[in-house]
This record gives sequence, structure tokens and C-alpha cells, in this order.
Amino acid sequence: MKKIIIGLVIAGAIVTMILINVLGNKEESPAGASGLLSGRTESVEAEVIQKDTITSSILITGAVEEIDREELRTSTALKIEEVLVDKGDRVKKGDQLFTVDIEDLQKQLTQQEINYDIQTLSLERLVNLSTYSDETSMVVALSQSKLSKESAQRYYDKQVADLEKNASLFETGIISAAEFEAYQSGVLEAESQLASAKLSYQRSSADLTSVRKNNDNLGLSSEIDVKIQVMTLDGLQMTIDSLKEEIEEIETMTKAPIDGVVTSIDIESGDYASSMAPLLVITDVEHLKITANIREYDIKNVALNQEVLITGDAIGKEDQVRGLVTYIASVASESVVNNRQVTGIEVEMSVETGAEFLKPGYTTDCEIITSQLEDVVVVSYEMLSTNDEDEDVVFVIDGDQVARMRVVELGTTSDFSAQVISGLEAGEMVVMNPSLSLFDGTKVTVITEEEGE
Repeated sequence: MKKIIIGLVIAGAIVTMILINVLGNKEESPAGASGLLSGRTESVEAEVIQKDTITSSILITGAVEEIDREELRTSTALKIEEVLVDKGDRVKKGDQLFTVDIEDLQKQLTQQEINYDIQTLSLERLVNLSTYSDETSMVVALSQSKLSKESAQRYYDKQVADLEKNASLFETGIISAAEFEAYQSGVLEAESQLASAKLSYQRSSADLTSVRKNNDNLGLSSEIDVKIQVMTLDGLQMTIDSLKEEIEEIETMTKAPIDGVVTSIDIESGDYASSMAPLLVITDVEHLKITANIREYDIKNVALNQEVLITGDAIGKEDQVRGLVTYIASVASESVVNNRQVTGIEVEMSVETGAEFLKPGYTTDCEIITSQLEDVVVVSYEMLSTNDEDEDVVFVIDGDQVARMRVVELGTTSDFSAQVISGLEAGEMVVMNPSLSLFDGTKVTVITEEEGE
């Protein structure tokens, strides 16, 4: 209890001394709070004003993300033959990542191309028959129709076998409903081609009978046959084109779409590829961006292409990481920070230099340089105070070692200093940390660093 009382007495004595000093200074000044106090000199620290560069910035926290990331997916059931890369491998665009079994597709394509050639010969025969026909040509036509029918039958049987084989894959979830429906559609298409071939065969048989009975009726039948054959060829060409596109799509999918690093692998050699998840993921780790939210109060000072200084726990002090503001959202969003609802605007910053020091997922501190002025008069905040009109003022020491209060107009500000637009010139000496007892007209003595120590 005694310690508390003694402390209060000492504090009261100090306050009393300060008040006596201030009041005494006012009473002896001819202008109240201003004027030179006769015989009184106050010791002050001071610095000469220089021109310098002043930088204004905003500090925000952001998250590192990749700009380009590609997921390799398949829309059909595929058997993986061999995986040629490991997670973490660097790859170039076009590098082979894995191989797949497309033997069945290639066989189907070959069969359809052979069938197309057969049907093309049949069309040429029918065109020739439209001008001249005899029993011998009808026999040839019937033989060709029979060959076409047998070829269509083999293709149909193949499609049915593929459907049955993939039914179990569908039941176990390896292929999707859409993929299974594609096999069903293939059966229906093959069935249609078989029916067309049978019809052509029946037509050729009927033509032969008709020729034998009456060669004069051949013209009309041949015209119909030509139309049927043209439609058959069109259908075959569509099937061939579809198979070629599917094979090309699969071959393209097995190669790296971009330069980058393999960041995910969900397949193994011998697996059946699933359409539910990406087979591989390739990430470009050399071209990165940082996303962050800026407060409403600060966003007015942010603009595209402003320089960004990037630091963080994973970045060494000697490492230089810089970026540019590349995107400012046109709509604000709300989030909860420390149990408070805050409104912010999303910005993106590209990493221009030092990307090798960053990884996607890092948290970084981003200092956006909103303004930078060179060769301007700059004062530190330690020189500034305010007058009764709440104006910014400094105390300038004149040639007579007298402190003169000077109103200044400030411009761009930074964390520790401010630009002086008017009221002060480079080369003038200004008091540091002016005390409450310093008034306009007070005679001063400048303390050197040695004396201040």
C-alpha cells in the first residue's frame, strides 16, 4: 500500500513540474503561446530535409495457385497397357505419358474400310448395269451382294460380342452408362447394315430372276439399287470417320497437353481406365499467380499492372519474388474473418520473377506498390505535429537558431514518411519529435548524436 502512495506522489510531482514549466513559458511570452522567451533555450534533435523517393503500398495476404493445369480424362472404357511416368516427373508438351490397348478399335476400322471398298465396287457394278445388263452381270452382282451380306454379318457378330464383353464392365462400374449405351448403339448400327446387306442380296437375287424373265425391266430395279448402295456407303463412311476420330482422341489423350509436372496419377499398368476421375494431372509450376482479397477501403488505390513485392515464410530474405496486378474483380464478395463479416474484392497477381521459390498452395505476403514518387521533399512522421486548427505543422530552425512553426501540405504517404507538397524546401532543418513546450519563436540548441546519447 505504501509503494502505491509513494508512486502516486512522485507522479503528481512530475505532472506539477510540467505544468509549471508550460504555464511559465506562456506567461513570459509576449503573444501568449508564441514569442521568444527571453533567456530560455530548449535543446532539440533536428535533421536537414532532403529530397527522396517515397513509396505508398498496400500489404495483403494471398494464396499461390497454378495458372495452367490439365486433367486427362477418357469418355470410353480403355485398358491401360503401360504407365510411362511417375508422380513428380517433368514433361514436355507431346510427351507420351501412357499407352492403351486400342486393338479392337483398329480391327473395327479395318473391317469397315474393307466393307467400304466392297460396297464401292458394288456401286460401280450397279452404275454399269443401269446402261447394260445381262444374265452374267447379274450373277456377278448376286455374288458381290452375298459377300457384302456375309461381311455385314461378321461385323454384326463382332458388335454383339463387344456388347456382351462390356456388359460385365458396366455392371461392375468400370464403364459408365453412356459408354455402355455407345456399345448398344454400335449393335443397332451393325444390325441396320446387315439388314441393308440382306436387302441388297435379295434385290440382286430378284434382279437375276427378273433378267432371266425379262431383261427390259432391269432399268428401274438398277436405279433403286444404286440409291440403296449410295446410302450404304454413306453409312459406312460415317462409321469409319467416327472410329478414326475416337482413335485419334485416345492417342492425343495419352500425351502431355502442356509443359509441366505430373502432380497426380490415378492409373496403373493393366488397369481399366475409369471416366469418373482424371487419369493424370499435369500442372505448370513455372507460371503461377497469387489470389487475394483487398478491403473496400484500399481497393480505390489498386490498379492493373502495379508492381507487387512478394515475401513469405518459404521465401528467403535474399530471394527476389516480384509480380504484377493482372485482375481486379468487378463484384465484391463477403467472407468471415475472425468471426466478423468482411467485404473484399478479389485480385490476382502474376508472378513475373522468382517463381522457382514458390509452390501452389503457399501463403504469401504481397505488398502492392500503389504509388512511387522520386526526387520529392519528404518528412518523417517524427517531425510532424498539429496546430489548434488541426493543420499539419513542422518546426523549422532558422539562421538565428529559433524554431519557427510552419504549416505544411502533405501528399503521398508511406508507413514512416510523407511527401511535402508545399510549406517546406529541401535543405531546411526541422526539429524531430517536437515537445509540448516547444512554441513558435523558441530559441533552440541542436543536440548532436553524441550529445543525445
